[in-house]
Amino acid sequence: MKAFPPLFTSSHRTLTRAFSLIELLATVAIIGVLSALIFPSLRGMRSSADTAKCTSNLRSMGLAFKSYAQDNDGYYPAPRYVNTGTPASNPNPQGATWQLELAPYTTGPLRANNLYRLKEVLPNNNTQYCAAYVRLFPSVTAIRDNGYNALGYGMNLNLNVSGQDINFGGRIWNRFKEIAIVRPATSILIGDSSDYHLDCSSGAWSKIAPTPAKPDGYNTGAPNRHRGKANYLYADGHVETLTPDDALSQLRFRP
Repeated sequence: MKAFPPLFTSSHRTLTRAFSLIELLATVAIIGVLSALIFPSLRGMRSSADTAKCTSNLRSMGLAFKSYAQDNDGYYPAPRYVNTGTPASNPNPQGATWQLELAPYTTGPLRANNLYRLKEVLPNNNTQYCAAYVRLFPSVTAIRDNGYNALGYGMNLNLNVSGQDINFGGRIWNRFKEIAIVRPATSILIGDSSDYHLDCSSGAWSKIAPTPAKPDGYNTGAPNRHRGKANYLYADGHVETLTPDDALSQLRFRP
């Protein structure tokens, strides 16, 4: 009678044996090393993408400011809305901050004319949202409900317009002429911020403990948002990425 070969050869047993503890530990160690190498690279790529998106947004908003001026007799929007009883000769017609004034040029028609509806327009269709700012919140709904007039960018309150800044004496509530901006090529108009404004009149960044509403850790501005730097739109339309110290020198009021 013909003999049949065994069903399981020694070589087959070798191929199907379990990993030894040493092999398993070595595999885990290799995965750990690869993760340590790959994850920082991925974070760096995401940060670079956020910076690129942010600078693109700012350039688009520069065009929005220009279009707004063309449709409003050469005026730019005022930084702030007018409070009840506040005297203002040329306030924002929408009754809100500069972001809502620019909404028709950045997001198109809103479901309702208020800042909450502007915040509801998703970042992919809303150039007023800083991508890195959005990542600081669990959802766009959380940004909408944080109670601040903020989408990631603020207007420079120390901007020199006709020899005066736009922060005091009621000027914060009044629109101003584009052509009245002094030295537009070196004057920051808007930039990364945790509120609707950028105010460095004290000569320093106003650092605070991070809060759910202001996770950047600054009361105004966000000088470290993009890997230790921040992005700024100048009044002439160009965009720069600056260190905190360099930004301060550009944001201070200069007669």
